Amino acid sequence: MARSLAAEQRISLMGLLVLVTGFLPWWSVRWTYSEGTAHGQRTATVSAWQVSTIWTLALLLAAAAATAWAWWSWRSGCRPLLATVAAFACIVLAAVMLVAERGSPLSSLPGTRRFEWSMSFTDGPMPENHIAQSWMVRDQLLTYDDGHLTVGTAWGWWIGLAAVIAVSVLLALRLRVLSRVTGDM
Repeated sequence: MARSLAAEQRISLMGLLVLVTGFLPWWSVRWTYSEGTAHGQRTATVSAWQVSTIWTLALLLAAAAATAWAWWSWRSGCRPLLATVAAFACIVLAAVMLVAERGSPLSSLPGTRRFEWSMSFTDGPMPENHIAQSWMVRDQLLTYDDGHLTVGTAWGWWIGLAAVIAVSVLLALRLRVLSRVTGDM
């Protein structure tokens, strides 16, 4: 079935997939807990839409470029080389944005030679996801891993990046075909 789809449809579907991947878990916080006799690990995750403006913009850029190219190609009946190059450049920029916004290691920040975790004690119960909320501050992504606390990208980030790369590969294949037809490049 995929072979029978036109290039516009394949690229449109991949653009839609890029948007859908934004709802997967892109950022996770995993920590070890011990409460009385119970102990183990807890994990909290959030989507790209919830945790990063840059990831949101990258996903929207990739999907918009793919959709605009497919719409233009379908409407005009031709696939101009310039439009394909522009769409490909937008997709590559989106991929760079996704990779660049993976968070910086806590140890790389100025004045963080030593990491110290302090928690205040209150009379009431502490919310279960207090640790996760403190590491999931929108647009302030810091990665950390000490065995008891692991903070960083989750499996959804990899799927989102793969979807953006798939769109760029489809557009690169269109560029190759167009450059042969027009004799450019």
